[in-house]
Amino acid sequence: MITCKRAIEIISNIVRNSSINDDFKSLFNCSDVDKNGKSLRIDDQELQCFFYMMRTILLNKDVTPKILVFKYILEYLDENEHKKTDYKSIYSVYSAAILFIVFSTKKDNNTFTSIVNQENFSLKLTEWIVNRLNSIELSIGKLGAAYKYAEQEDDESNRDQQFICKAVAILYNFIKITQNENGEFKIDCTNKSEMLSFFSNSEKYSLEHFIIAESGNIVVEYKHKNVSIPYPKKIKRYRNSLFNYIFIPEPINKKLGNGTIFQKYDYLYNKKKDITCEYSLDYLSKLKENFCNYPTQETIDQCSSEDEVKKLINNYFEDPQQFLKEFLRFSTSIAQSIKISS
Repeated sequence: MITCKRAIEIISNIVRNSSINDDFKSLFNCSDVDKNGKSLRIDDQELQCFFYMMRTILLNKDVTPKILVFKYILEYLDENEHKKTDYKSIYSVYSAAILFIVFSTKKDNNTFTSIVNQENFSLKLTEWIVNRLNSIELSIGKLGAAYKYAEQEDDESNRDQQFICKAVAILYNFIKITQNENGEFKIDCTNKSEMLSFFSNSEKYSLEHFIIAESGNIVVEYKHKNVSIPYPKKIKRYRNSLFNYIFIPEPINKKLGNGTIFQKYDYLYNKKKDITCEYSLDYLSKLKENFCNYPTQETIDQCSSEDEVKKLINNYFEDPQQFLKEFLRFSTSIAQSIKISS
């Protein structure tokens, strides 16, 4: 039986290191065999995914999801042999943790405490995920999630939002749920190599502040010139919003600049074949239908001067019936598409 001291040592190893080491690998001892009697094992690719998933949860400021990781360690990383399906229950832990962080309600704290005290906690956790995804409460939670942003300007809060946005995209891209003939649910990964790349390959999946630029300025193209306009202070804070980020190849990102969302959209539309992140492609598809009043390039080109361009942009961002309403609508539509597909 694993002790709390040993569990803390494992957690410390995960938090202190940026990738798996021999100590981490040694924790996973599969007792499964294939039809030929050959022992099965979890390969390093999937172990690295396990590591990143646990690390994401442990580094997040929310305390409750850490209980799930602690329970998983106590249950399965005890130096005894376990089935591969036991170890793969980390996908349920990860999915539940991210859903909690983004869409939690107060009573979820008690629910999680109840789940971790049960012997078949991974099965109960998966059932919670299915119920949570299908519940009315999740719809309400999604509306709250659409408004989530880091008001503080420090690097830590910004990094935390980026971590969770990436986690949401991972749920969207790579996690699936299936149900067997006994009605039991199982959560697994659809593509572990691509999931690992999403975690670790910042060139293939670089992060872009899409709607509100990280610089705090919007650069508008007008009569073959670039006009830089600072966002109003109340709008600038949304640059750390959970739904301000997409993931695109670094070479494309470098050329994207700080233009309007439609300038960026037009550029990325022509590069769609190079964008492999389904979350980002869905993100782009929802822009035009939700940002109906955002100034288009055609509207900008009709302005008679740079001052008129600046007035057009400022009027849009300063009118609460314009940007804030459209941003909420857009964010909610993205949140509502976060489902673990079967």
